[in-house]
Amino acid sequence: MQVRVYAVRTESGWHTGMTLDWRVDAGYWLSEDGGKRRGMKLVVLQPALPIFIGLAMLEDFVECEEMDQWGKRGWTKYYRDALHSYRELLYLFTDSDRHGEEEWFTVMILEAPDAEPNAQSVKEGRQEAYRVAESAAVYRLEEKVTRRAPALERLPEAGGVLRASLQADAWQLAEALQGRLVSDEELVSLMEDKDWHGWIPLRHTFIQLGCLHGWLEVRAGIMPVEEEGKRWASKAMSRWRTASAVYRCNRCGSTEEMTVSACASCGSMECRTCTHCLNLGRIRSCSLIVAGSSSRPPAAASGSAAREEDLGPRLAKWGLAPAQEAASTDALRYIASVRRDIDGGRSLDWGQAVTGTFLLWAVTGAGKTEMIFPLIEDALLHGGRALVATPRRDVVLELKPRIEKAFPDERVVTLYGGSPERWGEGRITLATTHQLLRFDRAFDLVIIDELDAFPYHNDPMLHRAAERVCRRGGVFVFLSATPPEAMQRQVRRGMLRHARVPVRYHRHPLPVPARVAMPAVASCLARGSLPGALLRRMAESVGRGAQVFIFITRIRQVEGVVRLLQRQFPEIRVEGTSAADAQRGDRVLRFRERDIRMLVTTTILERGVTVPKSDVYILDADDKLFDEASLVQMAGRAGRSKDDPAGKVVFGSRQWNRAQRRAVRQIREMNRLARRRGYLLPAYSGRRWRSG
Repeated sequence: MQVRVYAVRTESGWHTGMTLDWRVDAGYWLSEDGGKRRGMKLVVLQPALPIFIGLAMLEDFVECEEMDQWGKRGWTKYYRDALHSYRELLYLFTDSDRHGEEEWFTVMILEAPDAEPNAQSVKEGRQEAYRVAESAAVYRLEEKVTRRAPALERLPEAGGVLRASLQADAWQLAEALQGRLVSDEELVSLMEDKDWHGWIPLRHTFIQLGCLHGWLEVRAGIMPVEEEGKRWASKAMSRWRTASAVYRCNRCGSTEEMTVSACASCGSMECRTCTHCLNLGRIRSCSLIVAGSSSRPPAAASGSAAREEDLGPRLAKWGLAPAQEAASTDALRYIASVRRDIDGGRSLDWGQAVTGTFLLWAVTGAGKTEMIFPLIEDALLHGGRALVATPRRDVVLELKPRIEKAFPDERVVTLYGGSPERWGEGRITLATTHQLLRFDRAFDLVIIDELDAFPYHNDPMLHRAAERVCRRGGVFVFLSATPPEAMQRQVRRGMLRHARVPVRYHRHPLPVPARVAMPAVASCLARGSLPGALLRRMAESVGRGAQVFIFITRIRQVEGVVRLLQRQFPEIRVEGTSAADAQRGDRVLRFRERDIRMLVTTTILERGVTVPKSDVYILDADDKLFDEASLVQMAGRAGRSKDDPAGKVVFGSRQWNRAQRRAVRQIREMNRLARRRGYLLPAYSGRRWRSG
């Protein structure tokens, strides 16, 4: 993408700008708006530049008193000097001597029709400037859509009406882009989806007008950034030519995985391509990225929706269990406090976080989905938008009917790879975490489900995307049964507002894992048998009619373990599945339907799968691939049904390591907390009951 840079003289002095369509800027600055012009003179550099260099030149601009006296020669020299540092990056200068730089490297000076004469200024093209200023981008509109040009003598009279029409169309596009972050190619897709085919050739005109009015913002695909711990010189150029320069993709935020090449599209000798987010479409240094501003102010704390005394009736209709209601209440009170801080002028520090953060730490099977209903309702009552982001597409599709049933009057948009609702608009959005890369300050409530799960866990790109989608004054609500250790430390130190839900909806305690000492699975496969103590436990599970999960660490061992178990339990169907199994969905369904009674699997099923009356066996529980979080999640497959709340969990391992100890400790702590707060059924309230 190429742009033009310019300088404009206003009442307050000289300013600089960058444009996708200089005619729009001429109309904006030099035409009369309400009887007054915004500017008196516009100086446009004729050669188009790569967008990333155009943005850098905006940072380099410094006003000086002599600018009022400059004519064509003075401004040409200024821009030639300003671009000198960038000449190694551009094709512009490679053959300048041979092609006659003086002929093409020049400026166009436009003045308002009623500007005072100036002996030093260039008056050529005055009539053209007048027409451009009055008609804005009508030339492009007429040429590309109707193929007819308006009568030149009528342009001054028609200009106001035409500008108003253009502005209305630009606003309609800006509305469709509110809170979105799209590449130029994605913008074309959006316009095609909305049947705005006639506008596609005009999109850059609309974008430029939207930028001038503050409705839209344009960014280059990749720009150099200040490296942490270093300070750059005042010139933006220093970031480009420094050997240790760091370049960042403005879509995914990555500073790694960049390729460099010459680019025929923008004329740069060093145009970078981000390969980190390539699966979402190519982003280069010269790519145009458009961000739609969120025009709504932060939600107000006034009104019935914010009054604490209203929380009781509002929560009652959702039929929450006591622990669920307490957690939702804490979250709603925190959200209200963030709004009060914004309204009261005690807004969060602009230099740091401008959003709130709340953790819902709920045990597996606690009913997290039901707990977020009141939070979504609260965002809607305040005129806001809510996002629920989850790592997996299947969870998005599973949540959609539940959210639609809870909010029948709202359109629920679901976004995932290949989603037909990619450009849909609604106040509730369900999305996989990768889809967050396409939003910018779009939501007042951002709920991140399973923040400790792949792919969100340990992916800086997705963390950055999540941070970007929440509006100022909005709130992040993180949901997890096993928060990352760093977040748990924040909780212990009182640095993170949170609510714990230590009990499941049926109010029975969590099953506490027992341990069976056993050799490694690899050794068992080598000798062709499993230890008797483990098999006796499994026989008890089969005998009581339980569905048996058997978790192991490695895909290659699944078939071998299945064969050993089929030999030991010929009366039931034993099968295996993993990430490599094309029939995984079908096997899980058959396991739920009890056609398969024993399922050997990997951590691919450690979360998101609920099967009534399940027992869980985790083999090689001391393997480094099983950390505390994964052990808790796998153990959480047992005891989820109110008809079988005391399912069995067994850790099979050679050693009793730290991860196993911490997993058992976490489960026991939740049981103790549930008892202390009175969330467990009365049968567990006596002194003789222990947490496990």
